[in-house]
Amino acid sequence: MEYDELAQAREDGDPVQTQWRLLLREETRPVLQELIRGLHGDSGLRQFFPYLSMGTLCLARDISDRRAGEIRITPTETTYRVRSTASGEEVETVSLALALDAARTLRERS
Repeated sequence: MEYDELAQAREDGDPVQTQWRLLLREETRPVLQELIRGLHGDSGLRQFFPYLSMGTLCLARDISDRRAGEIRITPTETTYRVRSTASGEEVETVSLALALDAARTLRERS
């Protein structure tokens, strides 16, 4: 059995910050790295558990219960799609700054 850094963080009770550190350290795709850094720079969004799924950065409110709601941000070639699974709202923006604003707004509404 393999015991990795995230498993240890779960055991210690701090998986969120460990996952942010792992993503910041390991993600090599420039558009996702820029998105991760931007989200990590916001103290309110940094409280969510981040994970990548098929090119989408997901911010989970509760890592053990996805029904608690997530904010999902998908970069495309020319836009960012930002969606709240809690409210169903979706916003499409043309810049990273606007995507971060939309994520903050959706966080507050959820």
